[in-house]
Amino acid sequence: MDHCPWVGGCVGYLNQGYFVLFLFWASFGSFVCLLINGYSLYQSMVKGYPDLEVRISGLFAFIITFSVSFSSGALLYFHVGLVRRNETTLETYSNGDRRSEAKKKNMKFHNPYDLGDANRNALQVFGKPFWRLAFKPSFVTPLGNGHDWEINPRILENIEANRAVETLE
Repeated sequence: MDHCPWVGGCVGYLNQGYFVLFLFWASFGSFVCLLINGYSLYQSMVKGYPDLEVRISGLFAFIITFSVSFSSGALLYFHVGLVRRNETTLETYSNGDRRSEAKKKNMKFHNPYDLGDANRNALQVFGKPFWRLAFKPSFVTPLGNGHDWEINPRILENIEANRAVETLE
């Protein structure tokens, strides 16, 4: 589980889908506000409002909405990548270390929970196709029970083959 200051708690198995939807709508809403503020700022510059305070406050509002839009969009981009790979934030860091170790040995690390297909990975998080959930987030129900996870069959075969070799030695 990952602690998130945005939601004041942990983002884990039961609420990761909700968190990604929250980021989607926060990014969308802040982008709409950015467009509105940008248009208002443009109009104030074109019409040349004589009141300097109005222009400065419009510029300030534009900078704030740009910052929020950029930040929430970047966080959404990062978490969509996590969903596509079927990872959590903590797994990304630990898997990064494992990738580095494997690279030193001229090997390639594969996340065992990455099912090889972004859609199948997204189903693990959302339980249903994402586009159906965008407007009805109350239906986010991840697959499984939160304790047992589907493993990529190719990686599972390698694990079992390695165990068989170890028992023969």
